[in-house]
Amino acid sequence: MRGLEISDHFSKSISLSKKTVQIVYLDDASEVIKYYKMRGGIEAMFRDYKSGGYNLEGSKANTHRLTNLILLIAIAYTASALKGKSIKNKGYQKYISRLTEPKKYVRRHSDFWVGLYGQSWILAWDFCSGI
Repeated sequence: MRGLEISDHFSKSISLSKKTVQIVYLDDASEVIKYYKMRGGIEAMFRDYKSGGYNLEGSKANTHRLTNLILLIAIAYTASALKGKSIKNKGYQKYISRLTEPKKYVRRHSDFWVGLYGQSWILAWDFCSGI
């Protein structure tokens, strides 16, 4: 057993020759999809925290400073994710980044990424439009 992925009650993962297999304990397929999407969002969040903009692993802070840093990151992450959601809702995301990669059905960038880098793109677009 490799460990529990979603929670003890819903799923377990086992590795079979470098492939991960999900064993799910839910009866309803829509519930499985809902929890899998939540898991994908959580993984994207941790990727963003670690290397996608905040470089939390590279901070090498002591416990007190790390706690303060995590609180600050949570506030900044929330603001950026909300901005990214707003950009997506306005339909600008297709100009900022690829929505998905070819032959993949998972979105390429998180709301955080779109909010963090998309705002710069929108400001540059507005500036260039005014020239």
